Amino acid sequence: MNQHGRTQPTGDVECGGLADAGEAESSFDLGIGTWELGVLVRALGDGSHGHYAILQICNGSAVSHVIVDGQSGCHFVAEWAKIARGEKSDNQPYLDRTILQQYEECPSSIAPKLQYPDFYPLPVLIGQSSSLEERKKATTCAMFQLSKEQIEQLKNNVNNHNDLVHKTSNHPPFSRFVAVSAHIWKCLSKARMHSPDQETVLYVTVDFRNRLKPPLSGRYFGNAVLPVPARAIAGDLQSRPPSYASSKIKEAIDKVTDEYVRSYLVCMKDMPEVSSSRHFHTVGCAQGLFFGNPNLLITSWVGLDVYKVNFGWGEAISMTPGSLGYDGRLFLIPGPNGDGSLIIPLRLQVEHINAFKKYFYEDI
Repeated sequence: MNQHGRTQPTGDVECGGLADAGEAESSFDLGIGTWELGVLVRALGDGSHGHYAILQICNGSAVSHVIVDGQSGCHFVAEWAKIARGEKSDNQPYLDRTILQQYEECPSSIAPKLQYPDFYPLPVLIGQSSSLEERKKATTCAMFQLSKEQIEQLKNNVNNHNDLVHKTSNHPPFSRFVAVSAHIWKCLSKARMHSPDQETVLYVTVDFRNRLKPPLSGRYFGNAVLPVPARAIAGDLQSRPPSYASSKIKEAIDKVTDEYVRSYLVCMKDMPEVSSSRHFHTVGCAQGLFFGNPNLLITSWVGLDVYKVNFGWGEAISMTPGSLGYDGRLFLIPGPNGDGSLIIPLRLQVEHINAFKKYFYEDI
């Protein structure tokens, strides 16, 4: 936790004895099959403030993302907190391990016949045949912040300089998520000094609960998110208006329809094993998906009630991911004061972090 009372994410998984690593063949296998949820509550110490003491409590949890997504995790913790306060849980998570099978067994007749590479295109740097060299490079974590005014400026940039395609398509204005993500994508491509011909992919995680027909229950407890790729050429990102990157992101999000999700579920079901799809906590690891240079993955927590949880000692003052597992991983988190700001924890290669910081603020 820093001097502002905000937790700072790291890149390491602190197991603290929660996971049994005795049978793991490698750190990549750590904890898989041994536990689904681990919780650690720690008092960070007291500090004097006038004539009274302040005790800071940190509640950290780790859950298998194969089983649970952020929406379900927050819902679970919120109901748990109600019980801890002595209240009745009247909105309990709904667990049905078979509920997604109805979408797998009855796919739409027009569902696209997509294969695994269609869902996870992962270009590598020009001149390299794999991501192995980029995986080995030193990385570091940092925390950035955007004020409400800066976010509004980014939205104005993408919506007031729309290209002809967007102007004639009668689309609503780009959202702040799209505007901020487009800005990050462009700045990171510059910081990484990509060749004009370099292909780059920005993955955004999309909640598909309400995109299925029929939609999943709002109380559904499980994993109902998938990463979707927005693809571009670095030269276009740099030379074209900011609305270009925004339109690529919006196009990727919009393609997550009922048919797309059904194809994704069928594709995942048909995979003989899913270890190759893992990408959490893989910093420095040669296995699993790699969303780092020249790519990135953004997850938004803006729609989650991350500060409403109250176990009886008051609402949360900080909420961040406990770790950022690889280069190019970042989150958009609402500021704790409800002032419209965003906190952006990320992990980048050491050689790119200073340049990214420069472009991130100067190019607003």
